[in-house]
Amino acid sequence: MFVSFFPIILSGPIQRGTGLLQQLREGRDFDYDRAHSGLYYLLWGYLLKLVMSDRLGALVSFAYDRYETMPGAVMLWATMLYAIQLYCDFAGYSALAIGTGRLLGFDLQENFLQPYFAGSIKEFWNRWHISLSTWLRDYIYIPLGGNKKGQIRKYLNLMATFLVSGLWHGAGFSFLIWGGLHGIYQIMGDMLSFSKVEKTRGLICRMAGSFVTFVLVDFAWIFFRADSAEQGVFIVQSIFSRFGFKEMTYYGYYLLGGSRLNLLLLLMGIVIVFLVDFIHEKKLTVEKLAAKLSIGVRWILYIVLTLLLLFVVVRCYGQAASTFIYERFWRNSMKKLFRKGFLFSGIVCFFCVAFVFLSMREPYRGVIAKWTDSEEFMDASGMLPYFEQVRTSDQTTQLVIGDSICRQMFAGLSEYNPQMSIQATNAALMITGQYLLAEEYLKAHPEATDVFLVMHPVAITRTFDTEWGYRYGVMTYAETDTISYLDENTLDDMADVYGRFFMKKEVVNVIENSPMMRKLYLSYININKSDYVQSSPFEIADQYVRNLYDLCEENGVELHVYASPVSETFREQTEELEKAYDITWMSTCYPDFFQNILYYPDEWSEDTSHFSGEHAEREELYCLKI
Repeated sequence: MFVSFFPIILSGPIQRGTGLLQQLREGRDFDYDRAHSGLYYLLWGYLLKLVMSDRLGALVSFAYDRYETMPGAVMLWATMLYAIQLYCDFAGYSALAIGTGRLLGFDLQENFLQPYFAGSIKEFWNRWHISLSTWLRDYIYIPLGGNKKGQIRKYLNLMATFLVSGLWHGAGFSFLIWGGLHGIYQIMGDMLSFSKVEKTRGLICRMAGSFVTFVLVDFAWIFFRADSAEQGVFIVQSIFSRFGFKEMTYYGYYLLGGSRLNLLLLLMGIVIVFLVDFIHEKKLTVEKLAAKLSIGVRWILYIVLTLLLLFVVVRCYGQAASTFIYERFWRNSMKKLFRKGFLFSGIVCFFCVAFVFLSMREPYRGVIAKWTDSEEFMDASGMLPYFEQVRTSDQTTQLVIGDSICRQMFAGLSEYNPQMSIQATNAALMITGQYLLAEEYLKAHPEATDVFLVMHPVAITRTFDTEWGYRYGVMTYAETDTISYLDENTLDDMADVYGRFFMKKEVVNVIENSPMMRKLYLSYININKSDYVQSSPFEIADQYVRNLYDLCEENGVELHVYASPVSETFREQTEELEKAYDITWMSTCYPDFFQNILYYPDEWSEDTSHFSGEHAEREELYCLKI
């Protein structure tokens, strides 16, 4: 229902799931006040679209379709009208969407807040197409580093965000120029610190700031409206080199193909739009002001506005319907993409692939990692050596596997017992990984006699979490070609969390070797994916300990399962887990798993989980009779 919510499906406003899904789940009853407000939005939206935007669009098109013969003054005049047309069109469809949503009982996000009253470019983007602006901020600007990585990175991030905004609107260089201009405006505004004094400026300075902002925005609209970058440059040259104001007035070009009456009515409409925005700027609403009028006067206004709409519809009956500009963006973009965009797309794809390839190879790997702030992801997963060791045939007959606490305890034990292979890894490898280690060991060691699984009682319940599970689990399984040994249900559960595509060895190799790609993917799954929820804390552990038990039995090997020592911090959590353990298969074969736990003082640990160096080799910790 969220994806197919028809008021916003074509043109927005762009709704976040957190804002609309809850309303959809709760359901809505008819609410008179909300429906009343929705009708106001619908009326205002139709006025902006049918009365203003469509009529202004005809005048603007008259000039832009003849840009080569029109004097610069005409193109400047048409561009000023285009700024109003664009606002009426965009704000009109947003008002219609919000009004329709309110009639149905849903509150949608406001999308335009008097943008041409903005005193700076930064403020303009806080008022213009708010749902798109916040989306670009949250999903482009902030993930690139935002303003947290120094001034130069901040400016690069700003420019990249606005270039993406340009591509959002169309696959043409004119849109890139438009986005680039706004990127430059933002950077210059930040360097000159205009935004820092916005709220303290007087009325005259505020008006001057709004005027300059409108001029800059309107200049960028030239490229937004132009059919190509070449056309936009030609129009700019016309404005500065052959203005022709007398020619415009003498030949009546300022009418842009219309009549004086038509132009006068449109100018009156622009004044009305300005006055309504001025009322909203003063934190008032036309709806509340209308409520103060007598019911007779109010209904006369409703009837007049409705008749005005009908007049416009009847007067324009038979003319080609004017679609919303945003809808035309996508249609025109697709045409350009199929007509002449393949080469551009191919070049972009080539450079993206080349950049990823270089990010995997030295000496570029470190440089790109530093530039993309992904140096912390340069280290290998750290689990591959363990698989290489268990696959190496040697004289050992006993295998110890488990978590990092187990590794601390028994790291030096093989020196005293050469028959023992200590391959304790990390709890992030999960119980599935311990099973795979044992399987590989038993293949390479046909004379094996014992397998010891030593796991923290909390860590053994670990499941397919987001970052750690992928970084140490899935990546290791895929790179060691052991992932196929897991059963189908487990693979399906992992695919639900990580995506089956990202479990393929070739893809894992890219993510493993490119710090930039690893950062991007891990950030993505941390934001968009959720942990696998077990039906009980020991669901996966119970399954794979049983699989490991069967595997050992097939190879004539005895499986021993022990709990590693636990900090007092975990005592309460461990006692709760014991209740769930009592109904597992594991409890029938290893009933003493929880009874034999050694609880050690918190001061022995630096992080409540691992021992500090001076306590790691205490005799009390050798509680396992190995």
